[in-house]
Amino acid sequence: MDRPCADAQGVVAATDAQRVVAATDAQGVVAATDAQRVVAATDAQRVVAATDAQRVVAATDAQRVVAATTPAASAAGMPSLFERGYNDLILLNDSQLDNWKHYLDDNPRHLAIKRLHPDFFTTLNYIDIAEWHCQIVGNRFLLDIPQKVAVIVHSAYSDKEYAEYKKEWLACGEAGGILVSAAIATREKEVMREAMNRGYRIILVRENGFPPLYKPSGESFDACSNGRLLQICPWEYHMERRIISREQCLMLNRLAEEIAYHQ
Repeated sequence: MDRPCADAQGVVAATDAQRVVAATDAQGVVAATDAQRVVAATDAQRVVAATDAQRVVAATDAQRVVAATTPAASAAGMPSLFERGYNDLILLNDSQLDNWKHYLDDNPRHLAIKRLHPDFFTTLNYIDIAEWHCQIVGNRFLLDIPQKVAVIVHSAYSDKEYAEYKKEWLACGEAGGILVSAAIATREKEVMREAMNRGYRIILVRENGFPPLYKPSGESFDACSNGRLLQICPWEYHMERRIISREQCLMLNRLAEEIAYHQ
């Protein structure tokens, strides 16, 4: 009668042993989990430390960029990252980004043309034309071509008169002559626009001069590179937004006539 009791005690002992083992395993799992957490925390600290290091390097690089663009850097003979007078622009739409990409892609061609024809892209100050001291950019030899016409549209012209003059002016361009205009009036702009589209040679009289780093852009660049454009201004460059006066318009038209018929 004592044996079943002994067996029961054995079962209880085995169960207790299993519980001990299970508890030990659980402690091992907890310990392993804690160890993993320690490792994970250590790795996280390393990541944070690496990230902080990267930030420090990035900040240092940014400081170097700023330092390289300061006047003090230039005075110390350090190389500059940007051309003097550069502009950084905020792009407001996708089309602007495409335009800038096209501009950058076309830069090598621009540079090659400017090296081949440097005189066409150099601002020459104080060229004497009659009573005026003018700045010019472009093919100055257009001044020497005798066949020139002044494109000046007076407000008194009827539509028929304008059409006849326009036909005459464009015929001059078709024959290899030069169209000279300040392109102030709307119809003057129309004639010069058509002349530019047809690839005729033109002299444009400007109200504003040329800034120190001026260079033609867009279609003006192509026209300059082909020797088809000369820009002339009798006044110095200004940055103000001005409304051209009647006296200035008359003076520019007189200059256009002087260039067309007396040069």
